[in-house]
Amino acid sequence: MALKKGYKQMLEEAQAKIQTLSADEAKDRQFVLFCQSGWRSALVASTLQDMGLTRVSIIAGGYQGWKEPGGATAAAKARS
Repeated sequence: MALKKGYKQMLEEAQAKIQTLSADEAKDRQFVLFCQSGWRSALVASTLQDMGLTRVSIIAGGYQGWKEPGGATAAAKARS
């Protein structure tokens, strides 16, 4: 995510996106979460699993854990 967000903001954003899906779509969809270091996404993933979603994954170590060993990244697009 482009902005630093706390657990509450990240959870609210995930819940808002999930609410746009039907119950069947949400159950069938794969959700992959990440944050800067991995701990917020792990908390949100756990909460989503507690809500009954089973296809929830995180990127271990977050963005840093992806980028440091050479994971592909792209520059953010400028906002207008």
